[in-house]
Amino acid sequence: MHVKSLIRRGLLPLSLAGAMVMSVPAQAETLLSTEALVAETTQQDLRADISAQLARDDIAEQLTAWGVDAATIDMRLAQLSEQELQAFANQLDEAPAGAGALAVVGVVFVVLLVLELFGVINVFNAI
Repeated sequence: MHVKSLIRRGLLPLSLAGAMVMSVPAQAETLLSTEALVAETTQQDLRADISAQLARDDIAEQLTAWGVDAATIDMRLAQLSEQELQAFANQLDEAPAGAGALAVVGVVFVVLLVLELFGVINVFNAI
């Protein structure tokens, strides 16, 4: 009876110490450096920003018209490297919003001016 008690008292701390020693290298392998954590967070932020921009209604409609579905976009975004994500995010930020609007206004102005000069319409009274 006394031997069993000694074994229990000695075996339990010994087994706990062994488990702790065995688990320390496994925990050390899972530790991340600050740079790795920042890089991972940056990639997640870039993916979230790009996904949010691509999920806009006008862009989603155009992508659907081109035959690209959301699942394909998400899959391809997941495969991009950090550099590719950064380049894509920069392209999206630099893409002009409403770039065709100025051309449309210019064409409408030229058409109105030609029609005014030929006397078809009378939009510009002072000319």
